[in-house]
Amino acid sequence: SHAAPYRHFPTQQHIFAALTERGFELFSGALKANLPPLYQTEQLENRLREMCHNYFRFVFENPDYYQYIFGPPRFDHHQFPELQQKGTGSFEI
Repeated sequence: SHAAPYRHFPTQQHIFAALTERGFELFSGALKANLPPLYQTEQLENRLREMCHNYFRFVFENPDYYQYIFGPPRFDHHQFPELQQKGTGSFEI
């Protein structure tokens, strides 16, 4: 039924926030995949190249989550501090 999600989430904003939070979790994991260790400075170029490949792989494999993360805002992100933490974590890799 259309009302089923509201048994778990109080509002539509909460649904969008949960989807966006999951998107950030997947995005962070995708960016880190197959990266050489950061302490190996001779591999920084390879690390950046792999991260770029990971970014585009995520975009093509997860277009809906990508839209929740980077698309037009569907809700007020400031109302969900845990979401902001996940988002910040994605950009600190």
